[in-house]
Amino acid sequence: MQPVVSVIIPTYNSSATIIRAIESVFNQAFKSFEIIVIDDGSTDDTRSVLQPLVEKGSIVYRHQENAGCGVARNRGVRMSQGKYLAFLDADDYWHAEKLERQVKVFEADSRCVVCYTDPYLVDLHSNLIWETMRTELGTPRSGNLLWILPFHNMITLSSSMVPRWAFEKAGGFTEDYKLMMVADYDLWLKLAPLGNFQAIEMPLSFYQYRLAGSREKILENYRITIAVLWNRTKAASVPLKGLYFAGWLSYFMRYQVRRIL
Repeated sequence: MQPVVSVIIPTYNSSATIIRAIESVFNQAFKSFEIIVIDDGSTDDTRSVLQPLVEKGSIVYRHQENAGCGVARNRGVRMSQGKYLAFLDADDYWHAEKLERQVKVFEADSRCVVCYTDPYLVDLHSNLIWETMRTELGTPRSGNLLWILPFHNMITLSSSMVPRWAFEKAGGFTEDYKLMMVADYDLWLKLAPLGNFQAIEMPLSFYQYRLAGSREKILENYRITIAVLWNRTKAASVPLKGLYFAGWLSYFMRYQVRRIL
């Protein structure tokens, strides 16, 4: 039978964590899914770690030359069959109720273009660091987020689910290698004019916390975000250009403050 949900997992040298991610999909209460793993040029033992699952037909696995997570996710989507697309990074994992709860949200709201959940932050060994509501604006937001997203990204990619029709209409993930660090944010900005976002405030995803990077890496993240918002400003219709430009200006000022400090 055709799966309802396609789970897309890009991986790059994540052999230490990818089985944990895949097992969290196998453990879902909702069982109508397929798992597609796109190996983006790993040089570790990812292929051999996954081989038993490939031989059993539990997952679909493809290896490609390193091209970035956006390219890998788009390839996985093209290979998939599901009505809904769930994105899971190889070092993150899910609560057993995640897919079931999100499918119910989409079946109840045909205008929903993204359903996301609150994440737990964990370390490499699945020890809880803290539970977070990833927003500076109070509780996770639902509804039309067009007026919020240009100023703040509150969505963790591994918590998200997107209907195929919306993903395709938005044009998928950017494949510009220079923008890979914020490819998810670029997608949310493209999806925002198409419909509603729905937040499930119960944490249903586990995000592996990465230690804070160097000052230069933090500044690079700001520079890439600024580039994404400038692209959106140029591509937007006239009524939205001002909104995206305001978001660009907001991030540009934050970047300048960080750079000075």
